[in-house]
Amino acid sequence: QHALVSGGPSAGGGLSASFDAASPCIFVAKEIASIDCPDAGSDLGVAVRVYKAKLDETASQDPLAVKEFLSSEPYCLQVIVTNVSPKQLEVQALVQVPQGSVPLGSASYTQAHTQRIGAFACWRLTVPFYFPRPGDFAGAPVYCSIDGRAVARSSPVVYHVVRALGSVEVETFADVVAAGEEAVLGFLGAADLFGRERGFTFDRLYPMLQQKSFFERAVACLRGRGIFDRGVWGYGFLHGDVAACSELLGADRGVRRLLGPHFESTLVSVPRPVEAGAAHLEYFPLLNKRAYRIDEPGGGPSIRNRQLRETYERVVRMLVRKLGPLDGAELLQLCYYLLCQDRVQ
Repeated sequence: QHALVSGGPSAGGGLSASFDAASPCIFVAKEIASIDCPDAGSDLGVAVRVYKAKLDETASQDPLAVKEFLSSEPYCLQVIVTNVSPKQLEVQALVQVPQGSVPLGSASYTQAHTQRIGAFACWRLTVPFYFPRPGDFAGAPVYCSIDGRAVARSSPVVYHVVRALGSVEVETFADVVAAGEEAVLGFLGAADLFGRERGFTFDRLYPMLQQKSFFERAVACLRGRGIFDRGVWGYGFLHGDVAACSELLGADRGVRRLLGPHFESTLVSVPRPVEAGAAHLEYFPLLNKRAYRIDEPGGGPSIRNRQLRETYERVVRMLVRKLGPLDGAELLQLCYYLLCQDRVQ
């Protein structure tokens, strides 16, 4: 068997070792040497982020902003290298998992990654790891080098690892709900609701809306942001909230069409015919026969144009629904359709 025997300090100040080969072989040695701190003004930028492995990279955070890490919880160390120069660069990034952690999968404790990064482009790599025990552990900076010279590095980090989180960790909307009503209201007032921030959907609010006090505060919060959801406003019928019911019915064009024009109530009104689908239509040119008229037996002059007949009947039905007298616009509209029929005396 081959044997590697560690020796004491070498004459040059480093460590020495001897290798005894039992058969012909190739021996490859790698060495990590100290280098000078990169100068400012580099064309490379390097940043480190971290997120739980069960989530995706959209949940990543700056490790300096994370107060506590959980032991036995798989994490992903994400390294982002950005080339801000107009030329392609061949970069080597030296990545180490945090002190006291164990790499997962095919990852290594320490590994140098080489990549060609195009002009004004970025490169991302991810290293999974976990902390087997609690404690405070150092995270070594990620060094980026070009042609053996360090040009950029990330900031050092201290990972505070605990067995159980001392504060509520908000990762999903379920965590927000678990934090209480005030946390939910604060989320509704600031989050990107339509972008489904933290997995939010309006239907996840519905169980909480059965409580009247929360419903009123939630609707007031959404109303203040100009946000409307039919399902949320629908709970206004459960709580007898006239304002919410009125807004819900007023936003439903189908309800207005069903109620018809000139409908008035405390909840919804359809004052304008156009909203009820009774827009004014004009017909041009329209020529009626004058020498020989064809009339329906026992009735007045018939309307031979089918579209005109349907429009006229719709307008008449609309006007008879109005409780008060007809206004000028309505009288003018009625006169127009009578003129189209040559009904002039």
